[in-house]
Amino acid sequence: MSDPEIDYINNAYNYVRPAKVCLCKSVTRQQIIESIQRGHHTLESIAQDTLATTGCGTCKPQVKKILEETLTT
Repeated sequence: MSDPEIDYINNAYNYVRPAKVCLCKSVTRQQIIESIQRGHHTLESIAQDTLATTGCGTCKPQVKKILEETLTT
C-alpha cells in the first residue's frame, strides 16, 4: 500500500475506535470530558467516576490536561 492508503485506513480506524486516554481502564477522552461536564472537577473525582488514573497512573498528566482544557472552555 502507498502512504496515502495507509493514512486513510488509520484515519478511518481512529474515527471508528476512539483513542483511549487510560489504557489500563479503557477510558476515552470523551468519557473524561463527559465526567467533567457532570460536575467532576478534580482528578480524584474523575478517577472515582471513570476509573481513569486508577491503574498504573501514567495517564494522570493527560487527564489533568483534559480537565484544565475543559474547564477553561
